[in-house]
Amino acid sequence: MTNEQTTRRRVVIERIEGTVIPTAFESFVRLMERIAEVEHKGTVSVFRDDNGPFVSLYKQGSNNEQINLVLNKSRGWNCSRKYKRLIFEPWHTGDVRVLVVPRGIKQAYKLSKEWKEVKPFHKTKITVLGEKKKSKRIKRFPRP
Repeated sequence: MTNEQTTRRRVVIERIEGTVIPTAFESFVRLMERIAEVEHKGTVSVFRDDNGPFVSLYKQGSNNEQINLVLNKSRGWNCSRKYKRLIFEPWHTGDVRVLVVPRGIKQAYKLSKEWKEVKPFHKTKITVLGEKKKSKRIKRFPRP
């Protein structure tokens, strides 16, 4: 269920099942629907695969000119490619947060696809609080 609405600034926005997505980014949602299941919540769209949620999308501010992507459980991960049209910013949980403008939709899709492939094998080295994880030592008990 999609319907269009016009804001005071005359910018057309999309409402997909109650989630506000700027019109310029509707194509990104359609691309992501090919590789993932989409769950639209009130303010966030969550993209899931067999290993759980891997990307969350939400609108940035009230200007409808950019969106945020949060790569779930990506703490300590660095992407392998250079994405010139994406802006990477720190996120309070240590995950990778990406600001996407309409020119960067293809790069955002490639980044999401890359994270989807890497996520099952990525083991975080940083906790949600930003501290390094302690190594777990296996205690061996002497045999009788």
